[in-house]
Amino acid sequence: GASLGDILGAAIKPRREEPKHVGKLGLAGGFLDAVGGGGWGPVVTTTLVGTGNDPRITIGSVNLAEFFLTFISAGVFAVLIGDQSPWTTVAGLVIGGLFAAPFAALLTAKLHTKALLALVGTVIVIVSSFNIYRALV
Repeated sequence: GASLGDILGAAIKPRREEPKHVGKLGLAGGFLDAVGGGGWGPVVTTTLVGTGNDPRITIGSVNLAEFFLTFISAGVFAVLIGDQSPWTTVAGLVIGGLFAAPFAALLTAKLHTKALLALVGTVIVIVSSFNIYRALV
């Protein structure tokens, strides 16, 4: 049989045609992100990658779109927050993102496509499992 290294290092042939229903997917992901505080990445990225789109292009495109989604959400948040001040938390998230982005870009450039898919899938399963556990306990 094939070893795990063989499986993770094998090339995946990405789809060449344009993905379908991207607008509907973006609407659903944006709605879940705005209502639940998350959902854009797990819904949009995994759907596009799962339907055969190149993970590197998909992750970059989804993150670029997420920047604009977050920018608008943050603007509305800033207008509606009033006198309350959560800005230290917001600053922590921004600074953390500044350090994480180059690391993510380096990982995406260095890992094989299947290894990247396995890593992203594993992280999503772990985070989702933890959130379900927290919600139930």
